[in-house]
Amino acid sequence: MHDLTETMRKHNQQDFLMQPTREWITQNQFINISISKIQRHFRIGYNRAAIILKMLEAEAIIKNSHE
Repeated sequence: MHDLTETMRKHNQQDFLMQPTREWITQNQFINISISKIQRHFRIGYNRAAIILKMLEAEAIIKNSHE
C-alpha cells in the first residue's frame, strides 16, 4: 500500500501546476476552494486536482476543505 504522504511529496516535486495553483489561489484570495474549481481553472482531472488540493492543505496555503 502506498503511503499518501510519500505520494503527495513525489507529486509536488513532479507537478508543474503546484506553483501556478499556489499563485492563483493567493492572488484571488479565495475563501472557498474546491477540487472542481481547480479542475475547471486548470482543465485537469479529478485525481490530479484532489492531490493538488491536499498538498495545498498540507502546506497551509488553504484551510482543510473538509471542515
